[in-house]
Amino acid sequence: MQRPELLNEQEASRLIGISRSELKRHTQQRTFGLRPKFCTRNECFYDPNILRDFQRNLTAQKAAESLFGSS
Repeated sequence: MQRPELLNEQEASRLIGISRSELKRHTQQRTFGLRPKFCTRNECFYDPNILRDFQRNLTAQKAAESLFGSS
């Protein structure tokens, strides 16, 4: 099985459609288990498959909040 290429923070935020600051916040809070594969001193790198799972969960949460209101 081929390993996916890792994405830096800019590429990751572009892939899932959020800002880099939102990505960092979700990473710090471990929202939906979002974790980087590894971090250097200046930047974190993400697995695209994990980012897609995170995006699906975030989209579902936003849809639920719009239907049922935020708690």
